Amino acid sequence: MSWINRRQKRGSDQPKQLLYFAEQQLESEFYAVIRTTWFEGKQVKSVEELAYSFCDGMTPNDLRRLLKDLLVKGADVSICCIVGADELGLKDK
Repeated sequence: MSWINRRQKRGSDQPKQLLYFAEQQLESEFYAVIRTTWFEGKQVKSVEELAYSFCDGMTPNDLRRLLKDLLVKGADVSICCIVGADELGLKDK
């Protein structure tokens, strides 16, 4: 993943976390798609992408807890979801 490391090196002083949210329609029964980027120091360690469907039993409250957990652990998170940011308790600062 050296090409990712070259493109996404974090700044040297204080790394900033990324939370990207997009409300959009998803295919079939999907509720949300979450891409998580994990870092080791300033380098990308891994990138994971998971799709959650209604069959998984995911609720807005479950999704909110998952996002909080990922951010607290230091990951960058990108999410596409069929519900709005307000329904997930996400607010602009």
